[in-house]
Amino acid sequence: MEKCRRPDVMIDQSVEILRNEKVAENTFLLAFASKEIAAEAEPGQFVMVQVSEGLEHLLRRPFSVCAVEGKGVVILLYKRVGAGTGLLSDIGPGRRIRVLGPLGKGFKLPGPSMLPVLVTGGIGVAPMVFLARRIASRPFIWLAGYRTASETAPFSRLGVPVENISIATEDGSAGTECLVTELLEKHLDFATEQSCVFSCGPAAMLKKVAALVEKHRVPSQVSIEAAMACGIGACQGCTVASSSPGGGFRRVCVDGPVFDSFDID
Repeated sequence: MEKCRRPDVMIDQSVEILRNEKVAENTFLLAFASKEIAAEAEPGQFVMVQVSEGLEHLLRRPFSVCAVEGKGVVILLYKRVGAGTGLLSDIGPGRRIRVLGPLGKGFKLPGPSMLPVLVTGGIGVAPMVFLARRIASRPFIWLAGYRTASETAPFSRLGVPVENISIATEDGSAGTECLVTELLEKHLDFATEQSCVFSCGPAAMLKKVAALVEKHRVPSQVSIEAAMACGIGACQGCTVASSSPGGGFRRVCVDGPVFDSFDID
């Protein structure tokens, strides 16, 4: 696999919000202007955003880089789940926020003989949009799972070909009524090409994906979502257990957020 460039540059700057709008149930699309971050960001990386200048929400929040547009626009796709993201969703165009990034290790791009299979649950679509746009010139499959149709991301608006995407919803309101991992299992059972899996989503989904790729001996990378306080490895607050012979832990912010599925528990 070809490895995405990991820049040594870490940029901390005040940026202008260009748009910040609701695109699905509790899901928002935010665009900010930063030529510097846009030039350095790679699929799978993230930024740390300070959502408010007040002491109550002083710590920054991590958000995957969803896409880069043109030479100076960075896109974030996020879900409103608490006070911090609630504040962020209320900030309108023209306002400024402070952003640190790009951070972390991104995806290793698949070799030309492999069929990329993207598997996401809920807001796990965010880092995959950037990857999908990077590999758009080649065949790939995207299996996207949601609880219900109202949560579905606007894929065409995000620049992802909808013909590549299969939707699974738990209530059957869109696509196939099943868990997204059932779509993955069916694909792996009948695949005639060598697949490589890229996944991001809830822990239960990722656990099932890990079992399936191990059963089928398929290479797999996973993007881990974790709460972070610093984003640069100093606080040790975002560790995950390693499955390597030496054991120990890995920091999501600097050793990830993208890992080989077989390297973590």
